[in-house]
Amino acid sequence: MRGLLAAVLRVLAVLGKELLETFRRPWAVATIVLGPFVVLVVFGLGYLGQPAIRASLVIPEGSGLPTDIATYRDAAAGSVDIVAIDATDATARDRLREGDVDLIVIAPADGQATLEAGEQAVLRVEYDSIDPYVGFLVGTAADRISSVVNRELIRRAASEAEEAAAAAASPLPPRYDADLVAAPTRAEVRDLAPTAPTITWFYGIAVLALVVQHVAVTLGALSIFRDGRRGLVELFRLSPIRSGELLIGKYLAIGLVSGVVSAALIVLLVGAFRVPVLGDPAAVVLVIGLLTAAGTGLGLLIGLISESERQVVQATLLVLLTSVFFGGLAVNLLLFAWPIQRAAAFLPITQATRIFNDVLLRGEQGDPLRYALLGAIALALFLASVIALRRKLAPIR
Repeated sequence: MRGLLAAVLRVLAVLGKELLETFRRPWAVATIVLGPFVVLVVFGLGYLGQPAIRASLVIPEGSGLPTDIATYRDAAAGSVDIVAIDATDATARDRLREGDVDLIVIAPADGQATLEAGEQAVLRVEYDSIDPYVGFLVGTAADRISSVVNRELIRRAASEAEEAAAAAASPLPPRYDADLVAAPTRAEVRDLAPTAPTITWFYGIAVLALVVQHVAVTLGALSIFRDGRRGLVELFRLSPIRSGELLIGKYLAIGLVSGVVSAALIVLLVGAFRVPVLGDPAAVVLVIGLLTAAGTGLGLLIGLISESERQVVQATLLVLLTSVFFGGLAVNLLLFAWPIQRAAAFLPITQATRIFNDVLLRGEQGDPLRYALLGAIALALFLASVIALRRKLAPIR
């Protein structure tokens, strides 16, 4: 009993030391607490979403296509905004050169005759960009505009056939109606998810997980490294404190700071950005605890194996970049090769983000295997930190 009480007192002593050192640096605390607020506020208020692709449609004289912009604008509304109808390629290219449009679509001058001859008419699409993402958007927009122009060509041909049949006193059946022939089907999209999250909701939750992990990694790495630089490692080596007790004290201190930051961020997300909480809030608290534990363990391990503060900073930034690019925040993991997907699954942020999405946006508890894997990562990093600290505290021979 006496030994247990002594161990608890040593853990509390480390906890008090860590909290005192943290709050002795008010600017550091302000950065830790206010920094995530600034990130989320700027992200939420500054993100405008992907604007519609601006297009100019070239309708040559004699093409047989209507030249009123409303015909095409209404059909292509959404991802494409047809801002002009031009009669010549040169006029449209001038718009493209001056940045007034993102792409130009040139309809065939003899589209009607081409169709009547049993051949496929060609729509030419031109744009000017070196950004591959813009190229992807342009390709999607071109397909949408192409379907609109194709519909008009087919509708016009069907209308002429309908008129010819009526003139010959042999009207066509209703299934050959011009509008029906031009567009025999239409799509009705329905999302079966319980919510239709906005970009701010979806990525705000990912940013929450990223900030929680990064705060824990940074505090853990700097805390243990600065202990060594100040000569406290030698003091710990001579004291009765054990490696596990020392680390538990640091875990508790970092957990308290991270808990305050996490609570503030959740209040901001739910209160200011209206992120729904459909699931059990206790599951959110559990995930934050596991994520903080994993991040703290990773940070402590970085601080224990680093030889300079520059290495600590570089390693924490490397963890941050890796989490952004391979944690599902910047790019969907399904777009990576299979080995990368499996490796990314061992990043704490990957599992935490998936669980957050299930709990907050779907109202589900999340896959138990994700909880187990996140807990296993946290435990493995704790054990690795204990081993590294024991080697550092081992008596010098």
